[in-house]
Amino acid sequence: MNRKFEYSNSKESIQKYESALKEYFNAKYCLAVSSGTAAITVALHACSIGSGDKVALSPVAPLCTAFPIIYSGAEINFFDIQTESLALDYNLIENNVVDAIIEVPMWGYPIDAIQSREFATKREIPLIFDLAHCAGTTFNDKPISNYCDIACFSTQKNKMFSTGEGGFLLTDNEELYHRAKLFSTMGELDGVNFGVNFKLSPFLAEIGIANLKQLNNSIQRRIINRNFIISNINNNNIVEHANTINGQPSYQRLLFRTKNFKPGLSEWLDKHETTNG
Repeated sequence: MNRKFEYSNSKESIQKYESALKEYFNAKYCLAVSSGTAAITVALHACSIGSGDKVALSPVAPLCTAFPIIYSGAEINFFDIQTESLALDYNLIENNVVDAIIEVPMWGYPIDAIQSREFATKREIPLIFDLAHCAGTTFNDKPISNYCDIACFSTQKNKMFSTGEGGFLLTDNEELYHRAKLFSTMGELDGVNFGVNFKLSPFLAEIGIANLKQLNNSIQRRIINRNFIISNINNNNIVEHANTINGQPSYQRLLFRTKNFKPGLSEWLDKHETTNG
């Protein structure tokens, strides 16, 4: 007897959650998965990246980004970041062969996503963004996720909004979406397509629906806190990390750098925090 495969991602809670994410991030397709790591793993599979392929990645990327690449069988090619940005330095990649790019805008600071998009388009290779810190980050007044082939997010407890554990990916490419969906749902057990179980619990989806509604308020509080902190730093040697022109950070973290490194700077920061709160 024929049996239609049904999986929890077809449940109403998952559909409502994915619809809310599509609306917030202005994306055509959304797939909720069990973690941010799962999202990257699924994205690589959807883009047909595997053994023998080379993936361009920044050395400031966390292990959470590197491990799915290693798991896929692909090779990581590290390239340094730009001087005034956390984006890859495409001048360094220009003379190298790579089969995919993963950009990681760390700590919620945007990159020049148009530059990334143009380079990937010219090379005809997939562009994946690991946006674990970037729910709410914009570039040219649009979600930064709008500029890549697949955007991967984490909703782990320390991220911009949380489901406790979980993740999701966004794309405007229908083929990539269907490949991702099949892979993350065990190929729908059709006996033809291979897959694994990366489905998100409907219970966690309900938490995501509620917490997503608070994301804009959270970002505004972070901006207020950032402005307060910046206005109370009286050491000219400490500046906020340079922000990309036309970019708005989510401020998952507030990132500082020094104009000229001097011994004892960390001690000064500790003392300043203790004295000023």
